[in-house]
Amino acid sequence: MPRKPKTTASEATNETAKPQPILSAELLNQLIPGPVSQAQL
Repeated sequence: MPRKPKTTASEATNETAKPQPILSAELLNQLIPGPVSQAQL
C-alpha cells in the first residue's frame, strides 16, 4: 500500500521539480538578491 503513494509522489515531484528550479531560483534572487541565494541552493 505505501509503495503506491510513494511512486505517485515521486512522479509528481519529478514533474513539478522540472519547471520549479527556474521559478524558485528567480524568486529567491528577487527576494534575496546576493550570493546567499546561490549558497542556499
